[in-house]
Amino acid sequence: MLDNMLDALKKTPELLTIYEKLKTTLQERYPATVIACQASQIAFVHDELPYLVVTLPHRKKAGQEPYLILSVFLSKRLDNSRFVQITEPYANVWLHHLFLHCVQDLDTDILQWIDLAYRENELTSIPKITHV
Repeated sequence: MLDNMLDALKKTPELLTIYEKLKTTLQERYPATVIACQASQIAFVHDELPYLVVTLPHRKKAGQEPYLILSVFLSKRLDNSRFVQITEPYANVWLHHLFLHCVQDLDTDILQWIDLAYRENELTSIPKITHV
């Protein structure tokens, strides 16, 4: 049994490379970010509120290329073909899910959405993380 998601990432070097690039980029852009590594996800948190969560797919089909799932917390729905799913788990809190297959997928569009999420997170009603 893996203790946390980081252990799972270490088993797939391609995904670990993507995660490390994401982590480094976000730490440079948002030094106040706290990283909360849990059993099935890694949350990027500012002022006790997550603005981004990284997870692995629950099931992977045989032969399928590995990928990370990025979930961006926003206060409004953004429609873009790169989002594989958009949900509203709380009123006015929209989760925008997309896949990262390689470091190059982490482009200016994604960084703009993450920047928006980081700036908005103080204004949303997302529940505070009580354990990190």
